[in-house]
Amino acid sequence: MNLELLPGEGTNALSADAEDAAHSHYPLAVEYVGRVPAFEGISMIIVRLDDAMVDLGDVLLRLNLHGMSSNRVRIGVGHVGGGPADDQGAVPTPAPATPPPTPTPTPTPTPKGKIYYVNLLGSDSNPGTRALPFRTIQHAADVVNPGETVIVQDGVYTDKDGDGAIVRLNRGGASGSLVTFRSEHRWGAKLDGLNNSAKQGFKFTGSIGYVRIEGFEIYGMGNNLGSAAGIELYSGGHDSETVGNNIHDVGRLCTSTTKGQDGIFVQQNNVLIEGNIIHDIGRYGPGENGCSNPTFWEHNDHGIYIHTGSGYDIRNNVFYNHVHGWAIHFYPDPVTNTNVFNNTFAFGNPNVGGTHIVIAAALTNVSITNNVFYDTASTGKIIYLSSPGTQTNVLINYNLARSATMFNTTPPAGITQSNNTLSTDPLLVSPTTSDFHLTGSSPAKDTATTISSITKDFDGNTRPQGAGYDIGAYELPH
Repeated sequence: MNLELLPGEGTNALSADAEDAAHSHYPLAVEYVGRVPAFEGISMIIVRLDDAMVDLGDVLLRLNLHGMSSNRVRIGVGHVGGGPADDQGAVPTPAPATPPPTPTPTPTPTPKGKIYYVNLLGSDSNPGTRALPFRTIQHAADVVNPGETVIVQDGVYTDKDGDGAIVRLNRGGASGSLVTFRSEHRWGAKLDGLNNSAKQGFKFTGSIGYVRIEGFEIYGMGNNLGSAAGIELYSGGHDSETVGNNIHDVGRLCTSTTKGQDGIFVQQNNVLIEGNIIHDIGRYGPGENGCSNPTFWEHNDHGIYIHTGSGYDIRNNVFYNHVHGWAIHFYPDPVTNTNVFNNTFAFGNPNVGGTHIVIAAALTNVSITNNVFYDTASTGKIIYLSSPGTQTNVLINYNLARSATMFNTTPPAGITQSNNTLSTDPLLVSPTTSDFHLTGSSPAKDTATTISSITKDFDGNTRPQGAGYDIGAYELPH
């Protein structure tokens, strides 16, 4: 066919569908698109058949890109024969004169050291070059050295060795020489926990640190008997970076475990969490997906669970649909020197007053600044205080919220509030369809306090664009 991906596009740009003999149509998931290793000029696309496609015989399959479709090809499902008639006179649709704009990717550091490649059609006995890539991310993780980069090409990667983690990080970088794991196309490389078969996507082990994880889609992890996380920085992960990932649907199961099912779990120092989307985290509640009599479903599962540590920088992230816990959870041990800057939060936990952040630990030198908090009603709260302990130099300022009240109770000494705008709709583009960009009339426009270290927004747009910085994860382009 004559359809061609634009620079920066991956599997997310393509869709596929099939038609059977009864003229029923089936949407198909595109799981991989890319060149065939060692065969220049030959490309391969892998699609996942719909679960309802059982022993259909022949079907006609087509690919869709940029509003155009390929010729339909005939494949047999279960057996060969039958199926709809071939299309008559089909020809590829010509490329448009003006292609659609390419989204701006999150800026990434230029690799300085050796680069390894991972491809679903590769082999772990290969040298890991672009022409002869590895097959698994785990093998790359087992050989990478400080300053080196692992480029993971589009496809769905699972826990092949059955150890509970899709990627177990046993080797790290060094100061000034990060080890980097990067999806070649943003969210094109997917870590799939296969409906809670894996407990972690990326799991740091030992005392390693200095690792950057960038641009992956991570989902499907869960643990009926214990904790689970899309990215777990428990025994290792200090001085690491989690940037530009889409982490969702972790812990989507019926369980009464006291352990959390989290997007990111962290208790290591000096961690950057920037430009991620983290959403739909946590176990089922009563009646949800047939779940009956679960416990701890109201507030145990979180977007980011900060157990303890110092030096966290949480910026330009988008959080939504955290209804079984909080987007950010500080508990139980002290947290110091931490910034929560320019994030967008939507649809907080209805079980605890619609709140988005819980403070259940002693905080020192923590700033929660320039954040947007959106909810459909103005009756909720923003921050839940739960036996927070001693608070020292905690600053809550320049936040914009539809909610009328910042806290569920009177905050203790040590927490200072200033220049927050409450009971105000932030006027986002379409929150119900998960578009949290600012509209041109948003009160978040040009009203943030200046934080000079934040030079880009979630989309990679330069800050500021107008008379001042915008509140939230998105800067309104001018």
